[in-house]
Amino acid sequence: MISGHCECGRVSYEVNGDITDFSHCHCSQCRRLHGAAFATFAGVARQHFRYTSDEASLKTYASSAGHDRVFCSECGSNIMVVVAQRIVFEYGHGGWQSDLPSRISYLRRIESTVVRNQRRPSTIRYGAERLMTKHVILLLSAPFLSVASFAVADDSDDVRCTEIAFSQSVENHDITAFTSFIDADARFVSSSVSRGPAEVTEAWSVFFADDGPDIKWRPQTIEVLKDGELALSRGPYRMITRDAEGKTTEHWGTFNSVWRKQADDSWKVVFDAGNAAAEAPPENIQALLDQENDCR
Repeated sequence: MISGHCECGRVSYEVNGDITDFSHCHCSQCRRLHGAAFATFAGVARQHFRYTSDEASLKTYASSAGHDRVFCSECGSNIMVVVAQRIVFEYGHGGWQSDLPSRISYLRRIESTVVRNQRRPSTIRYGAERLMTKHVILLLSAPFLSVASFAVADDSDDVRCTEIAFSQSVENHDITAFTSFIDADARFVSSSVSRGPAEVTEAWSVFFADDGPDIKWRPQTIEVLKDGELALSRGPYRMITRDAEGKTTEHWGTFNSVWRKQADDSWKVVFDAGNAAAEAPPENIQALLDQENDCR
């Protein structure tokens, strides 16, 4: 049993079940919201978590599509992030008052999740099933995980995670979230040019129809200008269409997106264009679309 509470003590909670994973996230949102170089999360199955006092004092902030950050309205302590698209997990922060299970008191060093584009991932994740391998470098002691050193992410991590979230808005048929990623002066180029969020959303509306094609993309290359204001994201996309009999056909291609940093340090796409491919890309490129999302 793991128990914890916020700083003022109004909100308390219990975890009665296995911790499924740990992660350190250093995306720009987590850095701003926590006032630190990274935020530490522990994952538990939803049914194993419960509040034991003053749940009414909680407030929720939707920091991005599918991510609800829960905090105490009195002292402001972060409690968790509820990940709507992965509803089996809730990620609890620090504030633990009881010792964690001894079997995970010492974390073993593991490889981070696949680093796309030869860049650092914005989240370093430690799976519970892999905790007993290699050399000890982390000591888990309530209320926080301590780590010897940790590098702050650069803008490329933020662009990569924003690009993935942009694709997920289409994958999840969330047209409101999709529009929120588009710069006010955006240009999307295909057989014609769509200008601005309204025109772009209208041009892409076919992907949000129940009987429309499915599309998914992932960045393979991220390049950010030295001034940190513009970034290029490039990678494979896959579109799946269906004929009248329900037969599916895969169409592959490469997308190119230019992202512009906003006043609030978020990124919005300002130019987008894609090129269809004559054939499917190599398997290692296709595999980018199936890799686990390490962004928060």
